[in-house]
Amino acid sequence: MATIYFDIEIVNEHNGHTMDFEYEYEVMDSDLTEDEIRDIARDLETSVDPDLYDTILNSLSIIPRVSYIEMD
Repeated sequence: MATIYFDIEIVNEHNGHTMDFEYEYEVMDSDLTEDEIRDIARDLETSVDPDLYDTILNSLSIIPRVSYIEMD
């Protein structure tokens, strides 16, 4: 087993605001070499394998809250 650590940045494309967090991805196959683990990490990072993105997106909730209303 190996754990791949990612620094994740989520960007709001409308205004450029960002949110950063660390994410741990566990690879359960214990028979893999270090090079194979690096290949998996690279595939996840470049979205060749969408599992990382699917896992993160499935665990996000978007909760809008009104902060203020400005009237002219």
